[in-house]
Amino acid sequence: MQILNDLRDLASQYQLTDEQKSQIRTLVLKNLPAGQSLIQQMLANRFDLLDLTAGQREYDREKVEAIADAQAELTRSLILWKEDLKAEIRTVLDDDQLAFVEEMVQLFIEHRMEGQCMPS
Repeated sequence: MQILNDLRDLASQYQLTDEQKSQIRTLVLKNLPAGQSLIQQMLANRFDLLDLTAGQREYDREKVEAIADAQAELTRSLILWKEDLKAEIRTVLDDDQLAFVEEMVQLFIEHRMEGQCMPS
């Protein structure tokens, strides 16, 4: 399972204790089914959209809108699921680890902003 491999990498980067590793693993495994369900529903919507539009001369805007609305709601739910999980994981970290996370987030944001057109 890729997410557990990613967690192992993060565990060494954040210098997690064995207890923290165990707590985070429990949180992830508890929350994983909900995230997987959302992703499966999003994929199903994508296939429904392809079935509806691929090679078709007719365009049913109402059906496409229904799929788009469903996809938007699933995206919202997936973002909330991820942020809820991250919030739960942060409760396991100590102050130094939280500071390290904040530093990594800032570096990520700065990296993402490089090369972006920024208004003057």
